[in-house]
Amino acid sequence: MLKSTTTNKCIWIVDTIRQHKAITLKALNELWLETSLSKGKPISRAGFYCLRKTAQDLFGINISTNLSTFEYYIEEDSRCYRSSTVRDWLLNTSILNDALMTAGNVASRIELEYVPSAREYLKPIIRALQDNYLISIDYQPFTKSVPTKNIVLAPYFLKIFKQRWYVIAKDMRERKVKTYALDRIVNLEVKEDHFMPDSSLTPENYFRDLFGIESNKSSAVEVRIRANERDAKYLRALPLHHSQEELVDVGYSIFVYKLKITNDLVRELLSMGKGIVVEEPYELRKMVEDTLKESLANYGYTCIKTEEPVRPVPTAEASAGTVGAKQGEAVNGSAAVQATDPEITQEEAAPRRGRRKKVAVDDVASRVKRRNSRKSSKGKDSDSLE
Repeated sequence: MLKSTTTNKCIWIVDTIRQHKAITLKALNELWLETSLSKGKPISRAGFYCLRKTAQDLFGINISTNLSTFEYYIEEDSRCYRSSTVRDWLLNTSILNDALMTAGNVASRIELEYVPSAREYLKPIIRALQDNYLISIDYQPFTKSVPTKNIVLAPYFLKIFKQRWYVIAKDMRERKVKTYALDRIVNLEVKEDHFMPDSSLTPENYFRDLFGIESNKSSAVEVRIRANERDAKYLRALPLHHSQEELVDVGYSIFVYKLKITNDLVRELLSMGKGIVVEEPYELRKMVEDTLKESLANYGYTCIKTEEPVRPVPTAEASAGTVGAKQGEAVNGSAAVQATDPEITQEEAAPRRGRRKKVAVDDVASRVKRRNSRKSSKGKDSDSLE
């Protein structure tokens, strides 16, 4: 096993070469002598070659030499910094760990996100993965008040998503591949029994058409998302999925993906707020719309999207009467505002750039409120609409 000092030296060299793109051993040593790792001694040529080999063995990174300039650089095809492989994740984590360990008195000013479940069960599951051992767990999902005991699993692979660790494994009793969150495991035991892994079930195949951790038996479809100029920059910097393609237009971009429709995908799109619009497919667009309507209902609004512009309300009394007739009662002491529209078919909901109208439910409420206020000031009775 490599000593931690050797690993730290290797990490420093890889990170320094990456930052400078290309650098000579002399220039590298000048920077090296400024660190506490050097202990005042330069890196010998033989020592540098040993660290190059360590970088190759440990992280899969090839440090090459430009023979015309005698500069060292990291090969472009090395799986480094941009990919999601385990070795790259390990390298980035090691660099962060090294930076935090040397942070000294500023460590209290660095705030990190908490990742549950990794400490207690991650190590034994990795051991089971290495040697194809079965595991037995007691598992309590959020939907159950008591844990299910003695679930025997054949662990296939691990994934971290949204600060939570998951193990994808085959339930040996039901013969189904399922996903289990490590922070919902109550007890875990690595058994002495081995299993034969399914060679066709790999992380690449399993997650190829997925965003997140949730899977289903549906086929992947083409997903088209329209993003404004600001949010398009975020999607370029951090793609939603490896299949992402961008079609740039004036004032916005269309991002195209090949994905399965899952709840994880819907939640991610909702988290982007008003900066994006789901163009296709209709099923996904409808799921996002329905969720937004349910969210508005939690705040006392019931609204249905309409293609027609919002028309002026003729009188406060007529508006209040119409709302009262449709709703039959007030919500939280206020009359609920409802915009009505004929049912929208799938064809009608297809993208029509430049023709969509915005539904301003709050504008209707504010207009009626102002009219009520004016009527009230004239001594006439009217219903209050808040």
